[in-house]
Amino acid sequence: MIVRSEQKLANGRTLTKWELINRSGAKVAVMDLGATLLSVTVPDRRQKLGDVTLCHARLDDYLTHRQFFGGIVGRYANRLAGASFRVGGQSFRLQPNEGPNLLHGGEDGFDRRFWRGDIVETPDGEGVRLEILSPDGDQGFPGELRVTVTYVWTEDNRLITDFSATTTRPCPVNLTLHGYWNLGGDEAGNGIGEHQLQLFADQYLPRTADGIPTGSIESVTNTPFDFRVSQPLSNHLERLDGQAGGDIGIDHCWAVRGSGLRPAALLYDPASGRTLTIDTDQPGIQVYTADHLDATILRRGGLPCEPRCAIALETQQFPDAPNQPNFPDPTLRPETIWHSRTVYSFSVR
Repeated sequence: MIVRSEQKLANGRTLTKWELINRSGAKVAVMDLGATLLSVTVPDRRQKLGDVTLCHARLDDYLTHRQFFGGIVGRYANRLAGASFRVGGQSFRLQPNEGPNLLHGGEDGFDRRFWRGDIVETPDGEGVRLEILSPDGDQGFPGELRVTVTYVWTEDNRLITDFSATTTRPCPVNLTLHGYWNLGGDEAGNGIGEHQLQLFADQYLPRTADGIPTGSIESVTNTPFDFRVSQPLSNHLERLDGQAGGDIGIDHCWAVRGSGLRPAALLYDPASGRTLTIDTDQPGIQVYTADHLDATILRRGGLPCEPRCAIALETQQFPDAPNQPNFPDPTLRPETIWHSRTVYSFSVR
């Protein structure tokens, strides 16, 4: 079942929200601002429902604070060094918004915009499809880019996200759902230190202090970046603090093993018993332990957005790939359609 509702924001704009509810009562909510995933409410091992995503306390806060809570970010998620790239021998300059670099599509990225949404039938069931048209030259990117994202919520508690994109000129494209997860639920009030993370990745991308990949793809063996075996995040965070030029925590990309739709990550909360498995067809997954969240900003329930209160697991192209010849080419070209799928499966132990 899908329930559509509207809400008037402080600026007078009407926001549309959809709730996708399965027969067990588990549900997700999305809205047209940023094509944002607002909530995922799933049971723990005692069958108590709890919301496991990070969400602003008020919907108006999505316009005043830019934390990327559940938003679709693009045209190019993650970072582009020097806010520039070359395609077809031509250089393109963008407006930097993180020091000299571009982060998550720029100051007016897709997460800041209203998408057009409709309820649709898909092979996986009823869902919500949202669409945005980005004009040629938008934020400095070439080509008119048309993007859709479809959310489907299944009876077995799987959130299926499907992207498609077309362009009128060659342009790098990197789209991701910037969801933050705390499987303890809002009521737990705890951080993610005791969550256990497993990554299906043998290699990671070393980076500079400002988050730009060095260009190499290195083995995780004998490094703090080895998550091939599930372990509490706290074990790794203690070893990683101070790495990458003195930064703290994790904000790195891993090269997901294999190709096609395959497992990328498994997150488990021993306290609640909730498990999240992420499958994707993308080459990388960015892991961010939210070390730089602003505790003065409130999340659902009026709680502060403290560092490490949640973890972001973003399936995507490699960061700065247009400027890195060793990375998979993220360029979308006219007359082709870019498709991508990521599936978030929730269960309990």
